[in-house]
Amino acid sequence: MTQSEAPGAVLERLSNGDVDCAVIADEQKPHVSGFESTPILQDQVGLALSTSHPLASRARITPAELAPYRLFIYQATGLPLWQSVRGAFAGTPLRVSDVLPIGSPEGLKELVRAGLGVAFLSHVGVLQEVERGDLLFRSIQPSGGGGLRRTMWFTFSRRHVLSTELVGSAKNCARPVENCRCALQHRSMRNVVT
Repeated sequence: MTQSEAPGAVLERLSNGDVDCAVIADEQKPHVSGFESTPILQDQVGLALSTSHPLASRARITPAELAPYRLFIYQATGLPLWQSVRGAFAGTPLRVSDVLPIGSPEGLKELVRAGLGVAFLSHVGVLQEVERGDLLFRSIQPSGGGGLRRTMWFTFSRRHVLSTELVGSAKNCARPVENCRCALQHRSMRNVVT
């Protein structure tokens, strides 16, 4: 089973034994009794832009530069990407209430491609479109400086014997997103949450 949930809900499902392992996107290492977590991917949260967008030539974009544009985000309030964006823009003129949540990542990318706005997305989420030249990805310069990064954690139960191949695949993916082309699939895994 593969599905997307907030990290807290995933941790609860791991604790209850509903799932054997999960890929969790969070800033902090997940801590669940009886489980081990290893980082598998560093991802950057930024902006997806159409190739003809006025901000396309900028390497990094500040909150003030976003004010005149329609803003989209994929996911509901309370999930990690939304929380990262809210934290980054706290105390800036950009209001999070101006960001429109969209329920379909593919629909969101089509809105951006059509030039109807810009979207807060993870680099992983638009990597293929960027490689094809369909969209651009730009870093965000948040109010506190730096950039928005998050870690993908492979969290698995110590009660179950996982093949060394599966755990090795997860650990081998611990590198920047530009270099990561791994898939975590194994026949013995009945419940996996991402």
